[in-house]
Amino acid sequence: MKLESKLIANMEKYREDIVNFLKDIINIPSVTLKEEKVAFRVKKEMDKVGCDYSFIDGFGNVIGKVGNGKNIIAIEAHIDTVNAGDRELWVQNPFVANIKDGVVYGRGALEQKGAIASIVYAVKAIKDLNIKGDYTLYIIGSIMKEEYDGEAIRYIINKDNIHPDYVILTEPTNLNIHIGSMGRAEIDIIIKGLSADSGYPKIGINSVYKASPIVNELKRLNDLYMKNLSGKALISVNEIICTTPNKSCVPDKCIIKVDSRMWNRYALGDILNDVRALKTIKNYEVKISTINKKTYTGYGYNAKHVLLPWINGENSYILKTTIETYKSLYNKSPKIDKWILTTNGSITAGVFNIPTIGFGPGKEILAYGPREQVLVDDLLKASAMYALLPFNLSKHK
Repeated sequence: MKLESKLIANMEKYREDIVNFLKDIINIPSVTLKEEKVAFRVKKEMDKVGCDYSFIDGFGNVIGKVGNGKNIIAIEAHIDTVNAGDRELWVQNPFVANIKDGVVYGRGALEQKGAIASIVYAVKAIKDLNIKGDYTLYIIGSIMKEEYDGEAIRYIINKDNIHPDYVILTEPTNLNIHIGSMGRAEIDIIIKGLSADSGYPKIGINSVYKASPIVNELKRLNDLYMKNLSGKALISVNEIICTTPNKSCVPDKCIIKVDSRMWNRYALGDILNDVRALKTIKNYEVKISTINKKTYTGYGYNAKHVLLPWINGENSYILKTTIETYKSLYNKSPKIDKWILTTNGSITAGVFNIPTIGFGPGKEILAYGPREQVLVDDLLKASAMYALLPFNLSKHK
């Protein structure tokens, strides 16, 4: 029997184990900065399936190692999730997994605990089928991605001293191959007012009222981008924060947080200039947001909230090998696409120029909603790819 056929057969044997593991980690809430419990649960499963070594690093990432070959290959998924949002929109408890008709529902099923289950059981297939090649495989459950993309990966490369030759990202692609993702920057517009008792609003300056026309003008700017740039640049007002001495006082400061996306790494400067040039904004401070946080391990860091766009060359070895592996497993040609969402490829490819590819279970469009879900069949198919692709990549001479 061909290796590909053996892989597919073995994945079917692991179906129940994969589902049970996924249920367990969905049932452990792991909103960004609170990933500790799920990290230890993932490590336990890494050990169970036969990782040669596993550890939780100083940042809080959980990492398993397999093999000791020349080619360093990393397969990554993040273990943090967004929060549940409005619970009334869910038909179930978002942090209790529900399986129905071959579909797993729950917060993190798609983003990205399903992929973690697929990656971990790829290791079991590698061990059970003795898929040996000249590679060292690191399987990574990274943290903090939902709020602070890339910082976990930067730590792995700079502090853990893991320098992959190839990186496989597992964000949802609907089992297509993705070759890039948009860049992202968070822009702060800072509006200062003057506090006063709400009973005497005329002697104060309400910073929130001053924000209202700015929000409308930002929407018009994004409409212009959509019309003239065909989605190559986007902005969205995603959060408004105000400060006030107490709830009976006029707010004296308001920060509008603008999520900006771009395909060209040099477009961020253009977006900043466009925002600063808006009539309603000219008198206010506009700057890139900074991150100043501590992970659950207590590791502290600060950085500017900027992620570079990245895209893989059409003739790259990693893309050609991924296409060949896909065809050998599924007997058809893959669709090649790019992510609109941001990925940790902004660090691996955008900063460190590591050849990076994307292949993941589930549909990107279903991320973050109250019906977050992933097909069990997709998890098995993705796991087969994660088991075979490192072996094929290691053949590069």
